[in-house]
Amino acid sequence: MSNINIPGVSNNQMDTRRMVDELMEVERRPVERLENTRDEYQAERRAWQDIGRQLNTFRTSATKLYGFESPFAERIASSSDPSSLTAEASRAAQEDINNIEVLQIARADAFASQQLPSDYHVEAGRYGFQVGEQQQAFEFRGGNLSDFAAAVNRHAGSLLRARVVRDTAQTQVLAFESRHEGLENRLSFTHQSEQMALDMGVIAPSERAGFAFELTRASAPRNPDALQISDGQLFLEAQSEADLPTSSPMNIYAGMMLELEVRFSERPDGPPAPPPPPGPSIPDLGSVSLEDVTVLNAPSKALLPEGTEPEEQPRVNSNEVVFALSEGSRVPLPELPDSEEFSTVRIPVSEYVQSLEGLELVNRNTHRDIEIRSARVFDPEAIGEYEPVNPLRTAQDAKLRVEGIDVTRSSNTIDDIIPGTTLNLHRPSSGVVEIAVEPDRESAKDAVIEFVAYYNQIVRDINILTRAEPEIIDQIEYFSDDEREQAREQLGMLQGDSTLNQLRTRLQTIAMNAYDTGADSELRLLAQIGISSNAGEPGRGFDPGRLRGYLEINENVLDTALENNFEEVRRLFGSDTDGDRVIDTGVGYAAGEYIRGFTETGGVVATRTNSIDTRITNTDRQIEDYGERLDRRESELRREFSRMEGALEELEQSRSQVEGMNPNSGSER
Repeated sequence: MSNINIPGVSNNQMDTRRMVDELMEVERRPVERLENTRDEYQAERRAWQDIGRQLNTFRTSATKLYGFESPFAERIASSSDPSSLTAEASRAAQEDINNIEVLQIARADAFASQQLPSDYHVEAGRYGFQVGEQQQAFEFRGGNLSDFAAAVNRHAGSLLRARVVRDTAQTQVLAFESRHEGLENRLSFTHQSEQMALDMGVIAPSERAGFAFELTRASAPRNPDALQISDGQLFLEAQSEADLPTSSPMNIYAGMMLELEVRFSERPDGPPAPPPPPGPSIPDLGSVSLEDVTVLNAPSKALLPEGTEPEEQPRVNSNEVVFALSEGSRVPLPELPDSEEFSTVRIPVSEYVQSLEGLELVNRNTHRDIEIRSARVFDPEAIGEYEPVNPLRTAQDAKLRVEGIDVTRSSNTIDDIIPGTTLNLHRPSSGVVEIAVEPDRESAKDAVIEFVAYYNQIVRDINILTRAEPEIIDQIEYFSDDEREQAREQLGMLQGDSTLNQLRTRLQTIAMNAYDTGADSELRLLAQIGISSNAGEPGRGFDPGRLRGYLEINENVLDTALENNFEEVRRLFGSDTDGDRVIDTGVGYAAGEYIRGFTETGGVVATRTNSIDTRITNTDRQIEDYGERLDRRESELRREFSRMEGALEELEQSRSQVEGMNPNSGSER
């Protein structure tokens, strides 16, 4: 669109494009107002969404104080000697103090080879290892010690670890370490590994491999009927004895153990019947026979005393059962533990005898029989027929004394002694270690502080949204510059909103109310555990923030309440008053239930945001409709100005023609 020349007016031109733009700028002002309104709606929607998220977070922190994730149900275990013994308590653990002495920790086998040359070569073949009942075998294509150690770790790494140590510049040592502790997880070598271990000097044939007793060779010379052997199991009645010989006298080396699988069984019918008591008797009187006639002698006139029933024997309980027969001597061994189920008993027999010819079993019990399922003498350090030549460590079980009771386990991680508590053994203790299981007060305190923090965050944002008072923002010292600027943009945005004002008032009421924590409890208020709008230390100056509904925490008071009244504090946040095992009162419960109406599907927040979405949609539609009208109006203006330009051009042409017919017109002008 060009400029317009008006005939007869010198240098007077109009910019029609600018004129249309200026006219359209006026026409667009209603659209700008609609766009500003839409921006306000969107800001309001974001504010409600932020409130919704904060309410969700606050409700989560409230329900956490009394729900199944309640920190009040957490337990912690502390140790008086963490270097020897630590413990981890689950929520199922009971508050208690346990006295435990760590006598011995569990260990895994670790064996080393003799010194080997630096160019030692391991032949190709199938190599295998066994740890306890687990086995692993693999094919090795041959190589040096490092190659072999890498193959072991790659194929059997779940059972053991192999490593090569250069002990000198010219020699090296190969070490094997089991990954599983306990006597039941001895390390042994299978397939070609056995010969390799022999060649490397890891193991050697054992002279102390031990032997097993043949239970079928047992005998009871004094009372054969009291001894029964069935399916390789020995049964010895009460008040009887038996001998269990070895095939030949055996040498007992240092460290050898006697292992028995044994149990006591109560006799249902009492002690065995005693033999008839000795006493006077009348001999046979004899007779006389003649051919087919036999005449008996006349009966004796002697008077015999009446027989008496034997008195009932007093009950005898004796666990001193096993005696070692050595070089003609009878050596008592330690007593067996009471057990009605088969238990494995180990006796350090090398501490009592140096040779063994057999065992003598003496059952002095009157009401208990003895059953033995197996008996053997062995060296715990021997691996079957072999023993380690250079043991770095030998497998052993963990041994503890819990409240005076000896306990054995195959692992240093034990979770079946104290219910809900896992014990971690690190080293033998110098004495009794105290394991105390108590509530996790720090976790409970953190959860309470978190609850108060989210409460204050909601009250803060409601104050900013509903009040046009800049000092509200100025009093918040922890705001960053960006947060302060954002707060200024939202200041008073929802001023007069009754829903938000009611929310703040209701939360304040919940925080101030008294709650039923039990008939025997006087703790009813948050203020009693150091939480209120004026809970700070006395002597502080006036703080206008206290008038805005924020809560403060006096940590000293809270710590004291958690230390001395932990259960009452727990009930203050959530308690069951009618015995149906459902929480029905408490600060956390009341806050969570009230906020539910705001955050649930179809709740207050969802309803408000949906309403704002509808207004935004309607405003967008109005803007779109108005925009179409503006487009049409702009097109009309441009067409009208175009027609006007055309008319002016025609007038200009007519003027030029008139001037051409009058040659003097130029000079006259």
